[in-house]
Amino acid sequence: MIKSIEFRYNRYESTLSLILLVGLFWLVGFALCLGLANVLGLQNGTEAINPSELSLFWQRHAGLALAFTVILYTSAMIFSVYPAIGLWRFLMDTKGKVEIYDDHAIIYFKSKEVFIDPSTDISHEFIFGTGSGSRSVAIKYTIQNGEKEYHIIESFRELRRRESVKQQQKAQERGATSLIEAMNEVITAVW
Repeated sequence: MIKSIEFRYNRYESTLSLILLVGLFWLVGFALCLGLANVLGLQNGTEAINPSELSLFWQRHAGLALAFTVILYTSAMIFSVYPAIGLWRFLMDTKGKVEIYDDHAIIYFKSKEVFIDPSTDISHEFIFGTGSGSRSVAIKYTIQNGEKEYHIIESFRELRRRESVKQQQKAQERGATSLIEAMNEVITAVW
């Protein structure tokens, strides 16, 4: 073995788990808002209170009660998305390894060993990631080895770190993410 490189990659190709997490966090946010509205006397269980049953403060400030209720529920639904995305990035990110030899390389990821030699076709495409901003682009590598096809997606956590304002200077010094560096080493060594 000439060289061994560790890299980080996104474990799953599907965003179904992200959708489920966002839905779960929305339900939690909604339940917290419902509880707060009950404590403040704006609701009774899951039913809205008749305006004549509200406390004197809310009866005098009906517009404030309406605005508070709308803002409370809307902000809870919006802000519950951020922890869901952060948790998803944490759960989806994992490590892989590349071992480079004189005439071939072996990539270990998703509990698989993928043998790469000069006849192996490696291509890449750009996909939208969940980094900061709408221009966040991750790289998806496709490895065609005989009849089998494997996909590796760049780590969204590394992508976010690379694009964050505080880390931009370090990212420029450091270069690309670990998967890009590892795949460049593989391509250079095998061909």
